[in-house]
Amino acid sequence: MNPDTDLIVKALERAKQIQDTQSTGIDYTDEKQYKISVRKREKIQSIVNDVDRYDSVNEFIDESIDMIVDFWLHPEKMQETALEMWPSFTLEMKEQIKKNAPVFYQTMMQATEKHNKIAAMTQQIINAKITLAKEKFSVPENIVLGDAYSLMHQSYNRFFPLKILVTTLGLMIEENRTQENKFDVARWVGYKEFLKEGFDISLEFSKKLKVIKGKEKNDDKRTNRISTGLPIQHEMVYGKEKETIENDEKSKQRFFDCFIGGKETSVLRLIDDANKEEKKKLVISGALNETGLVHLRNNNGKLEITLSEDGFEFFNYDNPIIKGIKITDYDNGAIDFGDIIEKKIFSEEENEFIMKKIIPNFTLEKKIVDGIINTIKKDGKVNADVLDGKDEEQKEKNSYNVITKTIEEWKDENQAKAMKEKIDTTEEKIKTCRIATMGRLAEIGVVEWEIVGGKSFYSIPT
Repeated sequence: MNPDTDLIVKALERAKQIQDTQSTGIDYTDEKQYKISVRKREKIQSIVNDVDRYDSVNEFIDESIDMIVDFWLHPEKMQETALEMWPSFTLEMKEQIKKNAPVFYQTMMQATEKHNKIAAMTQQIINAKITLAKEKFSVPENIVLGDAYSLMHQSYNRFFPLKILVTTLGLMIEENRTQENKFDVARWVGYKEFLKEGFDISLEFSKKLKVIKGKEKNDDKRTNRISTGLPIQHEMVYGKEKETIENDEKSKQRFFDCFIGGKETSVLRLIDDANKEEKKKLVISGALNETGLVHLRNNNGKLEITLSEDGFEFFNYDNPIIKGIKITDYDNGAIDFGDIIEKKIFSEEENEFIMKKIIPNFTLEKKIVDGIINTIKKDGKVNADVLDGKDEEQKEKNSYNVITKTIEEWKDENQAKAMKEKIDTTEEKIKTCRIATMGRLAEIGVVEWEIVGGKSFYSIPT
């Protein structure tokens, strides 16, 4: 350490002693003074340099003494102190805590996470649309184009999570745009960064929609669950902390797998393999990819993501739920969804976009959707047993077993693809397909879904 700096620090320490004597009337000058060794001071200085919390060695020492005094005299403040310090912990520290004390880690993360991401989204979205409207979201050069499976997976059981993720990505691109001169560079966002931001906002939507659900007497019906498909954060139960953390992690991973995509290393490997096969189209799992709303690229070993032209179009449409949000307390993230039960989840433009540009990516799904709509139009209200092929009295009607018939006809013409994608007409497969497909169609208002006496009935809105 610089000798001059050391003298200054000692002078400051002595000045503090004099100040303490003057303020308390107690003279500490006869007491043995504690001298900080050069090595300890250097270690403390390295912390001051690396952690954005302290401005000086003295500030570190003062806080450390205060904390250890509170530890002995006021143990009830330990949790409060930990919460106050948590944001300053380095990533390495947090990873070690997560590994060795997962319950404590989860408690700290839940208690200190920001809860105003939705409020920030609503404030940013108008300017983002104006800014990005000036840019072209064309197909990037040297990109591996994604493809979709023939049947939309039952885990993609709603479209609203896609709207949240596309909006999140659009806002991240807009933030980059303010920092970069070239749009072709600015529009690419780090995949890992997007994973975190997309998950955080989706989880916040899930938790705040859940609060509304608890207040609505009739919101126990599956037909009204706007939060379906979003990740879940379980309440910590004493004695079951480990189980709760494991369930949260499973929910998080399920959301990633279903709606966003695989791990960075796996996706990079897929892209590299496709490049070797002369830009052959490949299926990158995850609804965002299969619906064609995003593009991915390998940028020198780093996976990056951006909106496609269709993705920007979907982002640009106003959404009734998001647009209807009122901020009541920005700092605490308090928002008001208004009378959300009376709102449609999507606008007419969004519904039309989904029917014309998302569903057609899945060729078999499109045939099933068309078949269901046509037969319900002919026969009027039908129940789930009719679509599943279980209602013996409806065998002569066109709507009977429409999903099975459509899949079997498609399989006759696409045997190799059906085998590769493991598409069959077992009773369980037909049921899961019907539940997911009808849930999505009800969400966009193409069909009305009622549950009467435990049975689902579907009709065309009038």
